[in-house]
Amino acid sequence: MRLLLSIFVLLCLQTTVYGQQPPDSIVIRQLISQAGKLILKRGELPADLNAARPILHRAAELSRKSGYKPGQARCSQLAYQLAYEAKDDDWLVKLLPEQTFLKRNTTLKYLFYRVLDRRQLDSALMFAKMMKEDAIRNQHPFLSNDAEFYLASYHIELAEWDKMAECYTNMIRFHRQQKNLADELSCWTALNFYMTENSLKVYTKEEVLKNMLSLSERLGDKRQYATTLADLGRSDITFGRMNEAEQKLLEAERILRTNGIKDRFSVYEWLCRFYIIKADVYKALQAARAAQQSRYEAGAAGDLERLYYYVAEVYQTFGLRGRAFQELNNMFGGSDPLNIRPANYKYAVVGAQLIDHRGQTRQAIAYLSQGMKDKLLFTYDHQLVTANMYMGDFYLRLKDTLTALQHYKKSEQLMDLKVWGRATGPSDLYIRLARSLYDAGRYDSALAYLQRIEKLHNGQVRLEVQIDMQQLFYRIDSLQGRYLSAMGRSHKHQALRDSIYGIERWAQLEELQMKYETAQKDQQLQQRAQQVALLTQQNFMREELLEQRDVAARQRDLLNKRNNQQAQLEARQRGDSLKNKEERIRALNKEASLQHTVLEQTRNARNALILGAVLLLLLLSLGYNRFLLKQRNNRELQLQRDVITGNNVALSKLVNEKEWLLKEVHHRVKNNLQVVMSLLNIQSFYLQDDRAIAAIRDSQRRLNAISLIHKKLYQSDNMALVDMPLYVNELVECLRESVDMPENIRIDLAVDPIMMDVKRALPVGLILNESITNAFKYAFPDNHEGTIDVSLKQEGSTLLLTIADNGIGFQPGNGGNSLGMSLMDGLARDLEGELMVDGSKGAKISVVFPVVQ
Repeated sequence: MRLLLSIFVLLCLQTTVYGQQPPDSIVIRQLISQAGKLILKRGELPADLNAARPILHRAAELSRKSGYKPGQARCSQLAYQLAYEAKDDDWLVKLLPEQTFLKRNTTLKYLFYRVLDRRQLDSALMFAKMMKEDAIRNQHPFLSNDAEFYLASYHIELAEWDKMAECYTNMIRFHRQQKNLADELSCWTALNFYMTENSLKVYTKEEVLKNMLSLSERLGDKRQYATTLADLGRSDITFGRMNEAEQKLLEAERILRTNGIKDRFSVYEWLCRFYIIKADVYKALQAARAAQQSRYEAGAAGDLERLYYYVAEVYQTFGLRGRAFQELNNMFGGSDPLNIRPANYKYAVVGAQLIDHRGQTRQAIAYLSQGMKDKLLFTYDHQLVTANMYMGDFYLRLKDTLTALQHYKKSEQLMDLKVWGRATGPSDLYIRLARSLYDAGRYDSALAYLQRIEKLHNGQVRLEVQIDMQQLFYRIDSLQGRYLSAMGRSHKHQALRDSIYGIERWAQLEELQMKYETAQKDQQLQQRAQQVALLTQQNFMREELLEQRDVAARQRDLLNKRNNQQAQLEARQRGDSLKNKEERIRALNKEASLQHTVLEQTRNARNALILGAVLLLLLLSLGYNRFLLKQRNNRELQLQRDVITGNNVALSKLVNEKEWLLKEVHHRVKNNLQVVMSLLNIQSFYLQDDRAIAAIRDSQRRLNAISLIHKKLYQSDNMALVDMPLYVNELVECLRESVDMPENIRIDLAVDPIMMDVKRALPVGLILNESITNAFKYAFPDNHEGTIDVSLKQEGSTLLLTIADNGIGFQPGNGGNSLGMSLMDGLARDLEGELMVDGSKGAKISVVFPVVQ
């Protein structure tokens, strides 16, 4: 009767629990589990993702039809993960309405860069506008400001500079309102990078640089201040303000040098350009060599074309073409450019110049023509402008003026003066056009281009070009009868030539070259001495390493021997226990057979007595017969009682054995988790990456939270429930030791006397581990004092877990995609509860979940 009653109660409970879920919920959970394994497993293949798609689609359809909301939510999460890993942009767009605002914003940023890389600019603009509209609709000014950056990136791709400037102006205005000087400076720096001297309507180059200078001074950023000051010096060179330019460039160099900043090469390069314009050959070559040395010290020697270009330009400007080409040849390491594929367009142009310098002009034309067909080398118009100018030079060398003019005209068509800004490219092109038109006898056209050069600022015209310009003016004026003007041009031409090609200047170049070569040899000797010392040290280290390996090998062998001995001992013990069990089974079988024999004998004797009693009853009376029947019933009841008593004793033994085995299981699980934690600790000793070591430490703390539960279970008399006050107290003490918490941080515990099963205690422990660890790490920077409150309260039919600190808190949206927050969100769902996070006044993490009876 009791057994039937128990079965009835279990059926009622099962009906109550599962009656709240849709009839297909079990099937839905199984489908979601299968799809999740395929999507979330490590190193999944495209075949896994394709197999997961129909399974997930089926689960979503069943969840929608049955109204199973947990299934719909989980299917939506897995669908997003599947679309992201499969890089299915169309599916991600369809899933956008189902996502939260922050997740939708992250997805739009990912899609923006995906389509921008594929040059799908219309789609990029659509995603950027969606970001901005969504941020405005959700009243999130920071993400709205982020959207301006993506809109600016779109306009940069289309070279819409004024619209780009409008986006950056909006960002500057926002950062100024937020009093964020660093981000405002970054916006001005980006504007400066993309604009030329007068390419924007809203700002001039000088206005942008002055704003950058003011902000970098307020921030105390010496590097940025000096770099901006040098950029202002470049503008002064362009507009002919030579005294101001020299002062700013020298001041920028002094600031960088006194603050120990090694990458000063850009300042030296512009000082070199300045002294070339001033015709100061000694200082120009000094600045060029200083730029070269600065690049080596700053680790920027990989930019070879800039490493040798300025030294070559000095030699080229002052008439030493042979040495100029020696410097350019260093870019190729002394190898023949015909045998090396150019790394970029500059290598292609310089390689063609070197080939032409050897007298192989036609091979130079073929070499450069082949490079111009490669879209990876020549991607932008300004690169093709440079290449066509040199192609024209090569054809002029072959006396093919018509073809040379065609290449120069093509360069003129491609040249955007806004892009070239304060560079010397326009004057270089105009002098080439003027020279070729003069050779063709078209003097008026040549004169027009010479007049264009005169309208440019001094900083945009190299000395070589000025000399050629004055010479062409002299020749054209002489041919056209303007003799007075021709004499003036001749005097200017001669003065410029004397300023460059004087004997004293060549002597200065020779002296500086000898000093440079001597310094180079001294540096090479020092490097060789350092290499010898390094090799000697490496040999010592190699010998020590071999000794350490020998010691490690001996220790490993000894450990293997001990492990083998331990395994053999355990195997013998296991074999002995099996033998004991077999002997006990045989003894029990013998005892059972004896009991069966005794019972058989007892049954026979009883039958004889019954038969005698029946015969006796027939002879005596009906009343005596009833007495004998009563005695027989009493004996049968006693026999059944004895059997039941024996069964109870056997069941009690089995229960005790089961409890002992369950404790042993929990004990071994705890030990195995300790072994895993030890292995992770050993692995961390071989890692160099701080983020990888931090991840291992976090994993150790999570394993420790699980291990404590199993420890409490095998130490407790109740194997099914965990005493939460004791468990929380011990977990907090372990976390305090593992992260080395300062003494000025106090932890207050308020845990009700709650007993909880393993299935629910595990998520609670892991949530406590994640939240308390985060509070230790981030809530109290700079060793501030603080308090962490941990409470677990029962309020009616629900439990409330709260972890709160009075630290610095965090802004909305920060940390939402971290592993710890994702883990706590998933654990809260495992508890059938809700995770709530508040970072306004310190960090507060709460989980509300139902009580399970």
